[in-house]
Amino acid sequence: MRLQQLEYFVEVVRCKSMSQAAKNLFITQPALSVAIKDFEKTIGVQLIKRSNKGVVPTTLGKQIFNDSQEIINIYKGWPNASGSGDICGDVYIFAIPSICNSILFNESFFNLKKMYPKLNIFLDQVRPHELLSHIIKNYPSIGIGYYLPSERESLFSQAKMYGLKTELLFKDEFNILISNKNPLAQKDKLSLSDLKKLPLSYYSDTNDNISLPYQMYFDDSFRFRLNSKENIMELIVHNKAVALYPEKASRYEYCIRSNLVRPMSVENFRFPQVEFFILYPAKKTSSIGLMKVVDNIKENLSDF
Repeated sequence: MRLQQLEYFVEVVRCKSMSQAAKNLFITQPALSVAIKDFEKTIGVQLIKRSNKGVVPTTLGKQIFNDSQEIINIYKGWPNASGSGDICGDVYIFAIPSICNSILFNESFFNLKKMYPKLNIFLDQVRPHELLSHIIKNYPSIGIGYYLPSERESLFSQAKMYGLKTELLFKDEFNILISNKNPLAQKDKLSLSDLKKLPLSYYSDTNDNISLPYQMYFDDSFRFRLNSKENIMELIVHNKAVALYPEKASRYEYCIRSNLVRPMSVENFRFPQVEFFILYPAKKTSSIGLMKVVDNIKENLSDF
């Protein structure tokens, strides 16, 4: 058995596709198929099967997938074991847009980088429904997002299947982000009738399970569907629209700290509560550097 066989098998399971895995591994699909068959012959069991969801692991294949990740990451983690001053490597964080600034503008995050200068930390914004797929595809990495309470069990189940651990960071509630140029921003709270005067802006994809169910409460003559947080914020600052945004997670947003926009609640009405979580490989499969970043995020965001 070779380490390369484990890496090939893990990539196929992550991608749920032989062709995509072959592209990621820079080999041909026939060569990858042969390698997987050789691996199955070596250990004497069927590891993958085809379904309407693509290529998926068998029951035993799921266990071997988790074990393979552990072996790969133990091997990759050896260079980091020489002492805290030598902790190095690349750590990737995938986070939903509303929490990114809370990570970047936290002083302890910069102190972590000063403490471990050889540790390269990359932060990418992803939409909530894309988070898990990015973590799986870029294993090992860290994910930060939110879920509605009704989505908790499904998320935990999927994460566990891929050897990932999910932990609650903090609970948050959505409010209205409104421009300080708008006269309504001078009120203590908005009313439902106020919302009818306000155009709503939200993400253009169809997976926005926060804003879409509430669009009926807003001005239905104008709606803005945009593809980035920056575009949405630009509209709000210029008093062209409002948006639903998590209150605690957005505290480090530049537009809020600069008093260009303000979060407001609605009298006798509550928007959905969500739970922010961190997603990462189980400790036994993680490098020292990755776990240093995980511990830093948990320590600082849990205070929210």
